Amino acid sequence: MTGQESRIEVIRQRILSGALPRPRPVLVYAGYSRGRVCDACGDRIEPREMEHEVPGPNGPVFMHPECFRFWQTLEL
Repeated sequence: MTGQESRIEVIRQRILSGALPRPRPVLVYAGYSRGRVCDACGDRIEPREMEHEVPGPNGPVFMHPECFRFWQTLEL
């Protein structure tokens, strides 16, 4: 399994467990990270990196741009 396939599988499992909302947010914010952990893959989003913030049922969800793209394209 490649790194990309592994990351997609982690995101899929987090959606199925309810840790991430299902794709199709109405509103998405993007900006520089404050050093948060990506809710999709679990890795830290470094302060120099961009992050996406998506409203979730239990508060905002933060993701790397790459994780956000994977999350958006998942069909469950």
